[in-house]
Amino acid sequence: MNVVKVHQGDEGYVDSYPENMVIAQSVRAGIKTENVTEITVSVISHEGSTKCPANATKGDDGKCYCDNGYEMNSNGYCEVVTKHKLTINYVISDGTGTAPSTYTGEFKKGESYSISSPSVSGYTPDKATISGTMGDADVSITVTYSKSSTHTHVWGEWKVVKPATCTEEGEEQRVCTEDSTHTEKRVIQKLTEGCSGEHEHKWVETSRVDATCTTEGSITYKCSECNETKTEIIPKLTGGTCEAHEHSWTESGRQEATCEAAGYINFTCTCGETKQESIPQLTENCPGTESPSTENGNTESSEPPAAFIFPNKFFNMFGKIFK
Repeated sequence: MNVVKVHQGDEGYVDSYPENMVIAQSVRAGIKTENVTEITVSVISHEGSTKCPANATKGDDGKCYCDNGYEMNSNGYCEVVTKHKLTINYVISDGTGTAPSTYTGEFKKGESYSISSPSVSGYTPDKATISGTMGDADVSITVTYSKSSTHTHVWGEWKVVKPATCTEEGEEQRVCTEDSTHTEKRVIQKLTEGCSGEHEHKWVETSRVDATCTTEGSITYKCSECNETKTEIIPKLTGGTCEAHEHSWTESGRQEATCEAAGYINFTCTCGETKQESIPQLTENCPGTESPSTENGNTESSEPPAAFIFPNKFFNMFGKIFK
């Protein structure tokens, strides 16, 4: 078989025909079919051509390259490339973290892909890598991130929890921005500047107990510079309502008596003095204290009647009369 290449400018040459495409074939005239031993074919040759097939562009190296969205098949044609979309959605299981942006990519049928899941501090993806081979349709996959049992701490700034003073150490703390249950603390050393030798205390009242006619009072102070404390005694009240007088009692508290325990009443005088009176324990209408009944339903005591006792003054009077 003889092959004749048809170049650009030759009869029968077509730019869009692929390389080596047969455009004609012939045998020597006058020979019967059964005696044919030689065939001549004419094929397209783009060698030296200044033009490229349809949907192709000649590069600087003189070769033809398919335009964007096309690729050259085995026959030298530039055909449309069909690609399918791969979509990967990333979500955080507890909804508190920030998920990575959605991934999208395009792959041809039969093309393999491998996409690593982005890292999220404090969380672990259920799929570390998304890999496979593109088929005939788009693919959508979801990667879910769950909070890790262990993570790399991302610490916030140190914040003072307790200021240091001349006499006491202070404390500051920082919190992990990924998990607020994780904290770190460190000591702030005692102050040294302005703490040497004596200094003028700046006293601030922190508590007070007022004095009464019967008890002393007190005021507690704390220095705002060095935290030193002091207490001043308030003498008992004198004069006025505290002099000898008839108390003016006002009930200030009460505990009612029950079948199980006595009660009491607390009183406070305007002078501050207090007293307490007892309320006897209940005996009537208490469980287990019912009096025995007679046949007529009346109660009677099992104890003999007490003898009548005359006061001594009656005996003295009778003695004078009958003397």
